[in-house]
Amino acid sequence: MRNDFFAGFTGNKEAMAEMDKAVALEPDHIGVRIPRGAILLTATMSQPMDDRVRGEVKRGIEDSQRAYDLQKDSLSSLGEHPLGQLLMDLGNAYSRVGENEKAKSYFDQIDQLIPKSVYAKRAAAWRQNGKLTMQEGACIGCHVSK
Repeated sequence: MRNDFFAGFTGNKEAMAEMDKAVALEPDHIGVRIPRGAILLTATMSQPMDDRVRGEVKRGIEDSQRAYDLQKDSLSSLGEHPLGQLLMDLGNAYSRVGENEKAKSYFDQIDQLIPKSVYAKRAAAWRQNGKLTMQEGACIGCHVSK
């Protein structure tokens, strides 16, 4: 069983290397940035914050922030899920690394752009508790149970 566990890490490293290569080739492609950012942010949610995890969260922030910047002039045309998840990921990630003013700016956008959504409920939870639980920070959408 030990070999299977460590073999998984090898596969993860190879997959991340492929995603890194894709970002290097297409740094402004949302279809490259969103998946890598989502994987980095999700994979680190249950891990204790140390220098390695902080670095991975910051890489996830860079990807999500780039995706946001590329779409910032057309946010209102995005559907509730892509918009909510992008803003939620940024707010939660900035909060996790202690950048609460930046986090607040993304949670505020959720309140402005999709006020009656489950994302707005989670933004309210962040305001009340100063952080999100793992469940509150997890993806909401058609490919996960709600």
